[in-house]
Amino acid sequence: MCHMSACAFLSYISIVFMKIVPLQPIKSRPQFLKIATLSVVFCGSVVGGNISLRYLPVSFNQAVGATTPFFTALFAYLMTFKREAWVTYGALVPVVAGVVIASGGEPGFHWFGFIMCISATAARAFKSVLQGILLSSEGEKLNSMNLLLYMSPIAVLVLVPAVLGNAKGAVAVVISILLFRNPVTVMGIGGYTITVLGVVAYGEAKRRFK
Repeated sequence: MCHMSACAFLSYISIVFMKIVPLQPIKSRPQFLKIATLSVVFCGSVVGGNISLRYLPVSFNQAVGATTPFFTALFAYLMTFKREAWVTYGALVPVVAGVVIASGGEPGFHWFGFIMCISATAARAFKSVLQGILLSSEGEKLNSMNLLLYMSPIAVLVLVPAVLGNAKGAVAVVISILLFRNPVTVMGIGGYTITVLGVVAYGEAKRRFK
């Protein structure tokens, strides 16, 4: 979350103040949904990969991660109908076969950890393909700096509830107000603020006097 916050802040400074690249607006709802999907998938891939490390050895985790090209080729074909040479697909067979063999011979194998790891790997591949579409598609093309500017804040919003723990309810209220534009009063805003501060104080007190 800190990483994505820094990306959002620095990309904004680079575009708006330093004028490194021109600001590109989001042109359509489908384009925004693609960027939002990219952010969610990115968060999922990082979180899934970290969770898998709790159950799997790092060596096996990295071996499974090496299957990323297989999933990239699969998603590229499904999403863009991009077809590689048969020799290229053939070269991916040993990659998948090696992971299957390693799974059977891994003494520390854990099904949940494996599912999280393979899901994170697939998510990374999906992100790569979707990112390529956003960076190159006609009519919706964004340069890498603008793509980072738009996807980073969404990633922060996705990760904030997990970081705040008990405050996620208050965060959900704020996000729902922003998304659905439901009217709120000054008193309501004050109540939400008190709730958030109370949750923060509770967490701090629990940590100190544990």
